[in-house]
Amino acid sequence: KNTNQLKIRRKEALTVTGTSTLTAADSGKVVGISFNSASTAIVTLPSAQAGLEFEFQWLPASGNVAMDNNSAKVQITAADGALVGYVSASKKDGGGAGGKVSDGTDTKVTVQCSASEDITASTRIRCVCIDGTNWLVDGHVVTEAGTPEDAVAFS
Repeated sequence: KNTNQLKIRRKEALTVTGTSTLTAADSGKVVGISFNSASTAIVTLPSAQAGLEFEFQWLPASGNVAMDNNSAKVQITAADGALVGYVSASKKDGGGAGGKVSDGTDTKVTVQCSASEDITASTRIRCVCIDGTNWLVDGHVVTEAGTPEDAVAFS
């Protein structure tokens, strides 16, 4: 007889409003990004450990717009290891699709506003450590207009 039960599990959430350092205890949580200032918020991942996972979701500041300050940037930084992967980008109407790929040695992924690339609340990035060394990154950045792939960068 199978005694396993299917459980509905809610993910825990935390909100980042500026520069922040995550810990291994935060793994599995949805990290809400609530930042729209004329500066850079640096979110540092913990040391790479196999099985750690973080999902970043941009929260709405005004209507569907999450970031519209032309100088606002959110940078996700690896404490160690590289960020390896691809982040796609498109306009909210589906046009202008593109994206950026990591070169395999990058330690940062940045989502940034410009005069024409307001970031919408449907933007998300996920970082997963599989091997205890590198972070696998995937995600999608959605802009109001402009050239969407200019809103994301690996470095």
